[in-house]
Amino acid sequence: MPSTIDLTSFGFTPTESLVYEVLLKHGPGTGYALARAAGLARANAYSALEGLVTKGAARVEGGRPRRYR
Repeated sequence: MPSTIDLTSFGFTPTESLVYEVLLKHGPGTGYALARAAGLARANAYSALEGLVTKGAARVEGGRPRRYR
């Protein structure tokens, strides 16, 4: 899924931009579900999700499985 939102000028990677867009469109979800929706390998999606959390653009809920919003 190509991203229509480009947040790279704000310090986000292209993959973080894509995952952020998926979060906006699909709402909260597990890393696995978000990776599928974005068409990414899970490792890439989890890396982007952690980057978004670090930058304050997303948050993670505890528990198993972890959910991102």
